[in-house]
Amino acid sequence: MAAAEQLFRKALAHHRAGRLEKAVDGYLAAMGRAPEDGRIYANLGVALRGLGHSWKAAEVLQRAVDLDPAAADAAYNLGNALGDLGRTGEAETAYRRALASDPDLLGGWVNLALLLQRDGRPGEAAAVARDGLERHPKSADLTLSLGTALDAAGHGTAAEVAFRRAVALDPDAPRA
Repeated sequence: MAAAEQLFRKALAHHRAGRLEKAVDGYLAAMGRAPEDGRIYANLGVALRGLGHSWKAAEVLQRAVDLDPAAADAAYNLGNALGDLGRTGEAETAYRRALASDPDLLGGWVNLALLLQRDGRPGEAAAVARDGLERHPKSADLTLSLGTALDAAGHGTAAEVAFRRAVALDPDAPRA
């Protein structure tokens, strides 16, 4: 096994164990050996965000997306980091890119709907939630997002139906 791969796997083990600072150090070491490996940048970005360094995470995750434009998880995590920074338009673009690469990425649908809702675009949020529900009809999170968007758009009766459905799908969900 190549040295970069060994370093990457060790960093990933630290990451999974919650030792984010050690993971960052390991990813940086692996990056020194394989500077064009998008997986390293993607995981480094997630670890940096976990440490509260969303600005740096966004830079690193953008590099991951540049290296592998089809990496849906990297684009999704870039959207999360950009959202942390209040860069709504860029976050929306990243989520849409993630969903174009992997339309089954549940988190992409949920986070895009939430982002649009927070941005004061409940009609668009409802449309995204509906599109996501076509792929994930049993998602309480998407159903709740749909209800929230419908309520904000003034469709109280439809929102109530969505909220009841969300509770039926996951009665123990803290948000339901």
